Amino acid sequence: MKKYILSIVLCLCVFALPAQDYKNSIGGMVGSMYGVSYKGFVLGVEHLALQGDLGVRLMSTIWGDGNYTWQTSMYTFEINPNVVYQNTIGEFDEGRVDWYAGGGLSLGLCSELYSMRVGNYVNNSPILGKFGLNAIAGAEIVFDAPVDLSLDFRPGYGVAFNDNYHLSFFDWALVASVRYRF
Repeated sequence: MKKYILSIVLCLCVFALPAQDYKNSIGGMVGSMYGVSYKGFVLGVEHLALQGDLGVRLMSTIWGDGNYTWQTSMYTFEINPNVVYQNTIGEFDEGRVDWYAGGGLSLGLCSELYSMRVGNYVNNSPILGKFGLNAIAGAEIVFDAPVDLSLDFRPGYGVAFNDNYHLSFFDWALVASVRYRF
């Protein structure tokens, strides 16, 4: 029983740690996705942030219908809005480390890089729409200077579609960002 009470008190102390000292940040990202990243804290709520990314990525997935298996490579242009809860892990001489977790959407357009041949049928779909749901978890280093570095992992489920067919796949990204705070 004492362990449970101690765990609850510890959780309450973690949630009572100091709030963010910045409202917005914008910068670039590299990794599984390349582009522009923005993070802003929502409506004065201390630990709730909206993180939006706009960029391009190369994806490859394997799919099949039970009889055949195909590999598809796609180039995507997408926007990825996420709502995250962010809090402080600890502080050091020139800043602090924050963790964040949440979820969001992945919306965009994608194009297959290669034509797929299945028997006598050649699939050459020029443009596909993309929709996905993803989780996000990561850590951010906030320096005393107006710069922060972050690394996050985004597993999710996505669907690419056009008039002829749809393709569902497990979607993930590992992204590092450098942002200017203001």
